[in-house]
Amino acid sequence: MGSVEIRSDNKYWLANFIQHGAYGDMPLSTEPFSSEKSQLSLSVPEFMEISKLENENHLAASWVEPKRTSSTCYDFTLQPNPSIYDRTAYCIFKSKNSDETYCYKVMQKGRELSTQLYEYESFAHGGISDTYSVRADGAYTIAKRNGDDWYKLHVNREENTFRIEIKPNASGFERNGEIYISLANLPDGEAKTITITLRQLGY
Repeated sequence: MGSVEIRSDNKYWLANFIQHGAYGDMPLSTEPFSSEKSQLSLSVPEFMEISKLENENHLAASWVEPKRTSSTCYDFTLQPNPSIYDRTAYCIFKSKNSDETYCYKVMQKGRELSTQLYEYESFAHGGISDTYSVRADGAYTIAKRNGDDWYKLHVNREENTFRIEIKPNASGFERNGEIYISLANLPDGEAKTITITLRQLGY
């Protein structure tokens, strides 16, 4: 059994290597990285070197870029994850002195999207809502449902916030609407959307 020191964001962890089968396995000492570009420094024994870097399907994990910066240190650059799906890379280390191999697992989250508001209800007299925030690790769109003309959506892109201004409803009938917040620039075939439902009472 050996150990490595993991350095990231000025924090330090020590993780042990435990041999399991052909590769062995090193327990994770950090949470998965965000979908944004990240840096990781890994201290390793001098006799260890990377022999393979692959994903779950044993294909090259090109989004992880290792560079040996000294005899006992590797720096890794994790490229941004454009997808909504998490991904994992397996870095296989091989000993120069024996046939022993070890596996270090790097996990990166998919793109995330959240907001403070998911449902909003207004009285018939209408008014302006509080300010709500949007959290997204990349570009996103926010828009009203087509035909929803009984309220205005005020968006502040610099602060990633929005407010809802609702007109009075004298119809006597309840009104319903929807606001859509969606991640942009996703790979083909992927989508991630939050639907905020609106309801206004009638006089």
